[in-house]
This record gives sequence, structure tokens and C-alpha cells, in this order.
Amino acid sequence: MRKMAELEEMLIGPVRRTMAAWLEVSRPTDWVFVPHAGLHLLPLHLMPAIQKPARNRRKDGDCEWDQNADSDQDLRRNRGKDRLIMDDYIVTYLPSLTIGSLNPLDSSPPVHRFVGISNPTCDLPWSDREVSHIAAGMQEWETVILSGTNAHPRAVETEVRTAGIIHFACHARFNLTDPMASFLALAGGDDHSDPDPVLSTVCNPPTSSSLVSNLPVSNGPESSRLISQTIPSRPYYLTDILMHLKLESHPLVVLSCCESGLSTESDSADEFVSFALGFLGSGARTVLSSHWTVDDQATYELMTRFYRRIVQETMSPARALQAAQQDLRRIPAWSNPCFWSAFRIHGVG
Repeated sequence: MRKMAELEEMLIGPVRRTMAAWLEVSRPTDWVFVPHAGLHLLPLHLMPAIQKPARNRRKDGDCEWDQNADSDQDLRRNRGKDRLIMDDYIVTYLPSLTIGSLNPLDSSPPVHRFVGISNPTCDLPWSDREVSHIAAGMQEWETVILSGTNAHPRAVETEVRTAGIIHFACHARFNLTDPMASFLALAGGDDHSDPDPVLSTVCNPPTSSSLVSNLPVSNGPESSRLISQTIPSRPYYLTDILMHLKLESHPLVVLSCCESGLSTESDSADEFVSFALGFLGSGARTVLSSHWTVDDQATYELMTRFYRRIVQETMSPARALQAAQQDLRRIPAWSNPCFWSAFRIHGVG
């Protein structure tokens, strides 16, 4: 976190000092990061929160603020214990200003249709439980779950067209050297050119006993949503997302997968290529994705809390993610940032 404090001083410090008067009057509640170059790869929401208050001195939780704190040393003294930018602001990201200008901002009512794509490779028992738990909490929504061998590309493309929320709980792989070859692992054979292959993988739904056997937390590859072995699946490439997905209802797309938020430089000067860019370009209003390898059970815990905030408390996706991440930080088993901070919102928060 020391490095994040140094990054905050380099990136936010000049803005904070230049716009101090405006920030004091306007008190913004939302931050939108449009990172440049390699900054796309960094979790900017983990930078420490440093503020300058409107009054001479006041206490806020475990923080004490001094209005006259003008020096960098004084400002650092104003930092609350372990307080981050994401604690004080609703943080969202954009791959580029171009995609931001194209993002749909219509005020039409949300479509209450949930489509969950769950465990196409049959080796992520917590993803099955995750999607089932989320769908069970959406009593007033139409819900469709494509699980195991049913989660093949043709079914996914058909069902997501009119969805309000699309949830992928599967493996993912981001290719830094050839980003358009990045993919989500759906059900099917190895031949991606065949539009309707004979599915060779057979899934047996996990029993309650098999779920219980996965309760211990593990940081090894067997518990993550990153492909680390040969698994019968069909890669659904970033090129497929851009060419074949038609998201007519401008949905929230949740990529509950490893590396789904990574990006790399494109030939364009102002944007990086990523899964988020692909889904936003296909019509999504908002994309929630992960920046690094995520633990299967920790992701289940985060996602169930995230959806509870959206469905029961009608929070926006960005506010719901903030609340869910803060929930996990309070649980000793999940307090380490590696379990909860990988996910971030792209597009409309």
C-alpha cells in the first residue's frame, strides 16, 4: 500500500492542490478514472484517501482533519487508518473517452431479465452455487441459467440479447500479447469454427456434500477462476464478443472470472483493448470485471452481497460493489485486498 500512496501523490496530488477551492465547494461524490497507458493495469481505487475539510477541525470516525493542513506532510497526517479513495467516493472506470461518449445513457426502465452463465467447464462448484443463489434472490425477475454443457456459445448469444443483467461465472484468460485472442471458456469442443459442435463435456451438478468439501479457502490454482490446465471447453474470444454479441437492452455485464479486467495497448492512441471494451462496444451499459486471479469462494461471497444490494436495496452497480467490498473487508478471512479489490466497474456506474 506504500506504493499506492506514492501513486496517489503523483496522480491525484497535483489535481487536489490545483482544484482545492472547487473541491471544497462542490464536494464530488463520484470519481471516473480514464487511465492512460499502463495505468489501466493498476487498481487506482486502492489509492489512500487524503482530503482537506471545509471546517477548521473535526473528527470523522478514526480520522481527525485540519483545514490548515497545506503541506504534504500535514495532508498525510489527515489520512485515516487504512482509508481508501473507494471508501469516500463511488469509483468507476472508462477504457477511453471515446467509448464513454458512445455509452448508452437512455433513461428507459431496466429490463428485469437475468441470464447466468455458470461453470461451463464443470470444475468451479462455487460458481454454480453463486449463480443459483443470485437467481433465487430475484423473485420478480425472469431468470435463465445456462450451466455446464448448456452454456455453449449459440445459447449464450441467444439468451443475452434481451437481458438486463448478464452474469458470467467461468474461467477466463487474457492474452497480453494478442488481446483479441483473449477468451471466456464456454462449453463445447476444441473446434471454434464449428458453430454447433457436439458437446463432449458432461457435467454433474454439485451435490451439497461436494460443495461442503470445497469450503476451506485455498489460494492455489485449483480454487481460482483462471485456466491452469487443459479443460474441455470452447473459447469465446474477444473478437466473438465484438462481432456476434448484440446486447439490445444495454445490460449490466458481470464477469465473475479471473483476469477479465486486464487490458493492453491497441493501435489507437487513446484506448486499451479489454473485455470491458468489448462488452461496452456490444451495447452493455456497465461492466463489472476482475483484474487478477480471484478465489472461487471469495468471489461467491462478494457477488452474493453485490446482487443483494442491487435487487433488495436498488443500489447502482458502482455503489453496490463499494458496499460488497467493504463487507468483505470486515470479515477476517476475506480482509486481504487480494480477495475483494480485484473487481471494478467500467462504464455507467
